[in-house]
Amino acid sequence: MANQNAGGSSPNIKVHIGKYLTMLKKKAHYYFDVGEFEEIITHFLEKGKTGQAQHALRYALNLHPDSLALKLKNAHFLIDSHQDEEAERLLRQLYVMQPDEPEIRFLLGCIFSRKGKSDEAELHFNHFIKFAGTNENTLSSVAFIYEQNGDYSKSLKYLEAAYQQNPKNKYVIYDTAFCCERLGEFEKSAEYYKKYLDIVPLSANAWYNYGVVSNTINNKTQAVEAYDFAIAIKPEFVSAHFNKAVILSELGKYDEALFSYSEVVKLEQNNPEALCGLAYCYQRTERFDQAMRLYKKVLAHDPTHPDAIHGVASVYALNGDMLEGLNYVLKGIKENPTDEELHYLAGRIFFDINQLDKAGLYLQKSLTLNPTKLKTWMALADVLEQSAPNQTLDFLLLASETFSDSAKIHFRMAAWFYQHNNEQKFLTTFEKALALDAGMISVLLEYCPNCIENESVASYLQQKNVSI
Repeated sequence: MANQNAGGSSPNIKVHIGKYLTMLKKKAHYYFDVGEFEEIITHFLEKGKTGQAQHALRYALNLHPDSLALKLKNAHFLIDSHQDEEAERLLRQLYVMQPDEPEIRFLLGCIFSRKGKSDEAELHFNHFIKFAGTNENTLSSVAFIYEQNGDYSKSLKYLEAAYQQNPKNKYVIYDTAFCCERLGEFEKSAEYYKKYLDIVPLSANAWYNYGVVSNTINNKTQAVEAYDFAIAIKPEFVSAHFNKAVILSELGKYDEALFSYSEVVKLEQNNPEALCGLAYCYQRTERFDQAMRLYKKVLAHDPTHPDAIHGVASVYALNGDMLEGLNYVLKGIKENPTDEELHYLAGRIFFDINQLDKAGLYLQKSLTLNPTKLKTWMALADVLEQSAPNQTLDFLLLASETFSDSAKIHFRMAAWFYQHNNEQKFLTTFEKALALDAGMISVLLEYCPNCIENESVASYLQQKNVSI
């Protein structure tokens, strides 16, 4: 907190501590002035000896009952121990006597910020800054309190002001990056983490955080590089190895991902997420026996693990044993009735074995559990097209409203219009999908591969320079 040790320690601090400890040992009563007591209390706090610090403060207040500095120390203790009401009463008494004392205002701001009374907190903090001076220390002290209490927007306001005072303050830069990250301002967060790393290049945690936000803004190459730096500095950094593996897997670099997942498993042998990640990479590279062995290893420790169940079922399905895979999925649903992925997989398998009623039930349940998964909407549309064709268009229209910026669903709907000979709506929907993401045209071709022979389609593709 602000100004607790602004003056630093005197050269005689060891003498004062020695004298104080001798007094306690002899159960005597020695005299110390206020400044000496402040140094003794601060010494114990820095050593993590809170009980001894509080004992020293009680003794100090007995000797100097009118000391503002000691009463402020007491207010700090009360706030740190969450005795906010008692602290507020004490501070209001002190405020009557010393209305321009910055520390009183700062501590009142701390209390009101913790209570969620943002306007009152800001009023006191602004007075604190007015009386103590506008500088990086006062501004960052206020920012820290807001950050501690989860008010990242207010914290960022003061951090940015502190940064203007000193653009080289590494603590201010790091906290600015953190608050931006929490507020969802990921590009700005990445910028500040990079500034921090320019000052502190060997911070593994900062490289890791830079990797996280880089991945969030879809700069996966930058994220992998950041994780590499974090690992170089701290080779046993499990989360960095794991996150790197996830990205490599997402990029289809399965052999590289295998290596990173293996590093996680070396450090944490029974990490289920890493084992499932390893298994998935083996699965994607058609090493099914190794994939199955790892998935079943996870299930031996946790029979309800949804990713492992999903993996086993997928491997069975890929090997043509749909029913064995389905048994695993249904067993998984029994153990995890709210897992939308397992319901989705059950729906897909039932669809593949032409049990449309059950496919629709499981996919609808998956959609109810999580309506934000586009793949579930797409799968359910496939089921409806075969089981209830007159409902398909309404369902696709609802999906296109829900995912208005998705080329995938618009190409799917265009396919429906083409299959039902509605050329005008087909072309309108096709053009919209193409404008959203021409690269997703494969969705259209999956359902109606002959549509590119349509003269209007061929002309439009040529005009937009889209190659199939």
